[in-house]
Amino acid sequence: MKTIKHNYTGKSLEELWKQFGTGKKGFYDNDWWLKEDWAKEHPEKGEYEIVFHKDWNNLTYQEQLEKLGDKEEFLHPAVLAEAILEYYKKTGERLMENWYSRTNSVHSNGYHVNVGYFDVEGLGIYYDWNDDCDGDIGVSSVLRKLKTGKIDIEDRISKLESDMDKIRKFLII
Repeated sequence: MKTIKHNYTGKSLEELWKQFGTGKKGFYDNDWWLKEDWAKEHPEKGEYEIVFHKDWNNLTYQEQLEKLGDKEEFLHPAVLAEAILEYYKKTGERLMENWYSRTNSVHSNGYHVNVGYFDVEGLGIYYDWNDDCDGDIGVSSVLRKLKTGKIDIEDRISKLESDMDKIRKFLII
């Protein structure tokens, strides 16, 4: 199991395709998926802690979902693709060179989208049956979103209340 932190820019998969292109430093040379709605989505930008569970292969989608539990969730294909491509750009290491990860997006045919197999021909975008147990399909999940572009109002209120308590204690003493 490998874990990395990635500061996701909020770009769609379509925008990433334009940025990285095709070939060994970009995407595999097929574009069927660019017509899909999920390729145009902009997931929440911010810092993500991504866990690579290659060993969660040979499991159905439902079995993988159960392994994720309440602490982890499937990634959006754009977040995972950008993390893989940026990691390669910075380190020269190919994450997921010989396996795919299921994602939280669903192809128009009802199957979950897979991202991976990042070899010398590029990063693959694919889909597979949800009840398929495939040795090539593991899970890359987000353990937690570390920082986001949004301010969580409940966290902000809690911090302000804590600060007010400290000020009250200071004034009383």
